[in-house]
Amino acid sequence: MYQTVRGVSYTDDVVLEAINITKKYGEVWALRGVNLKLHKGEILGLVGDNGAGKSTFLKICIGALPPTSGELYILGKKVSFKSPREAIQKGLGIVYQEPAIIEELSVVENFFIAHEEIKSYGILKVLNWRNMLEEVEKFTKSLGFTFDVRKKAKHLSGGERQLITVARALYFKPKILFLDEPTTALSERTKREIFNLLIKHREEHKTSMIFVTHILEDAIRICDRIAILKHGKIIHEFIPKEGFSREELIKKIWGEE
Repeated sequence: MYQTVRGVSYTDDVVLEAINITKKYGEVWALRGVNLKLHKGEILGLVGDNGAGKSTFLKICIGALPPTSGELYILGKKVSFKSPREAIQKGLGIVYQEPAIIEELSVVENFFIAHEEIKSYGILKVLNWRNMLEEVEKFTKSLGFTFDVRKKAKHLSGGERQLITVARALYFKPKILFLDEPTTALSERTKREIFNLLIKHREEHKTSMIFVTHILEDAIRICDRIAILKHGKIIHEFIPKEGFSREELIKKIWGEE
């Protein structure tokens, strides 16, 4: 069954479920029993004050941190990733606040890090650069990018590098895309380009996303549903209606309603 939120459809199918996830550092609880579901084709915003546990929860989902207790299910299967690399190998995508780009490599080389295409000539194996170049040129042009993908990443602006980071994650068609503060310090124009990429990809592939951010306007702008973390617990989950404001969200975060 498809649900329509602000003109966008997603299914009732649960692709990720967190059950009573906790994280403790010594005597300090970073997460205090988080229960959360993500549906197929949904963009779920995770917001809250500094120290609320947003990034901690995301890091547990992608294997960057082990939980103290609790269970995580993806596509109905219990998972416990040992590293983000393992999560990516299992079909998840990750975009961080800082562009994950090696400046001395070309855009093409950055696209295919750990995913290089190999061509065999008997016992000799070489990288299939021509095919990788054609693939990246075709894909980036379909997204409206105009820069030369053969140039080194150091010649790109910070916004362009983040666009490449997002585009690279989408190219491999992740089942779930985790976005950890991806729009921090970006211009309004670059934000708009990134949001357009995410929405277009979601519409075409029904990719589910968890969007962690402290920029409340960005959460309202792109998310179908918003969950609020406070002191390590989910205190609200809601669908932002048309015209929902930053001030209303602040009231929910601080419990002023």
